[in-house]
Amino acid sequence: MIMDRKRVLVVCGILGLAGIFGQWMSMAQPPPETSSRVSLPFVRDGWEGNPYDIGDLLTPNMGTTITRQYRFRGGAPINLLVLEKQRGHPPSACYQAIGWRLADEADLVSPSGMYRMSGLLGQNDGANEILIYSGVHVGGRIVTDGILLKYEEVKQTLARRGTAQYLVEVTLLFPVGQKSRAKAYLAKFMDEMGDLLPGVDSNE
Repeated sequence: MIMDRKRVLVVCGILGLAGIFGQWMSMAQPPPETSSRVSLPFVRDGWEGNPYDIGDLLTPNMGTTITRQYRFRGGAPINLLVLEKQRGHPPSACYQAIGWRLADEADLVSPSGMYRMSGLLGQNDGANEILIYSGVHVGGRIVTDGILLKYEEVKQTLARRGTAQYLVEVTLLFPVGQKSRAKAYLAKFMDEMGDLLPGVDSNE
C-alpha cells in the first residue's frame, strides 16, 4: 500500500513538472513578427550592384526580396537572392529544372562565424560550371538549414524575439577548372557585403 502511494506521488510530481514546463514554454513564445524591410546598398568598397531580373521565378506573393547582380571592380557577376524563407524552396529545384547536374560542395564558412552556407556545384557539359551557396538569415547570422537553424530558432524563442527568416542565395558562373578562384571570389563578397544582411530583419 505504501509503495502504491509512492508511485502515485511520483506520477503526480512528473505530471506537475510537465505542466509547469509547458506553461513556461508557452509564455516564452516570441511575439508576432513585425514587418521587415529588405535593404542593401548598390555600391560599397569596390562592389557595384544592379537589379537582376529573374523573370517569372518570383511572383508578387513571395513578399519582400532582393535580386541583385554584383561585380567587384568590373569582375565576374555574382547573383544575389534574398527571399522570405517561408515563400521559398530549395535552390536545387530551380537549377535542376534548367538542366544543371548538381553535386554537394563544401560549405562556405566565415572565419568570424557570421555565415555558414550550404554549397552545390552545377555542371551541364558546357564550358562553364556554377557554384550555388545558400543559407537562412536568422538572429543576425546566416546558417545552414538544419541543426544550426534550430539552434538559432531556440535562442530567439528564449530571448522572446520575433525574428523573420530569409533565404540568402549567391551564385557564380565560372569557366571549368576555376572552382577555387570562384569560391574565393564568393567568399570575398560575403565577407565584405554579408555584414549588411542583418539589416534585412527589422528586429536586429
